[in-house]
Amino acid sequence: MIEARPHNGYARFSKQGVEAMSKHSMWLAGLILAACLSGRAWADCEDQAQSMAQVRACIDGQNDKDVDQAYQSLLHKLEKAHADAAGALKKSQESWTRFASDSCDFQAAFNPKGMIAGDARSQCWADFSQARVRILKTWETQLDKSR
Repeated sequence: MIEARPHNGYARFSKQGVEAMSKHSMWLAGLILAACLSGRAWADCEDQAQSMAQVRACIDGQNDKDVDQAYQSLLHKLEKAHADAAGALKKSQESWTRFASDSCDFQAAFNPKGMIAGDARSQCWADFSQARVRILKTWETQLDKSR
């Protein structure tokens, strides 16, 4: 049994309790946290899916949608204001997509945390996607301020 005791408003787990958690449970907690941080309800994907592979695909799809929305928003503005920069953004997005995908393929193969390969890849994709959305939105904010 894993025991959590309140400590300064947070749950505090004993060393034995933490060691008792399976690697998959730790991954699942990380993926749930990533889904929450990206504004997505884990329950939505879980309710729609009948397997963990479908849950991963749902979350990956939501991350893809977030990246595409941020990219399209910035691209639309750049095409009106800076056509040369719009072309550079397209090239950047293509390069980023290849880099992120290759990096996550590596993470799934290397898998130093011993997770299920699909879980490792999905967590990696969530991390890359959230970072890309942040940078695209930062660039869009900079563009808006420069006009």
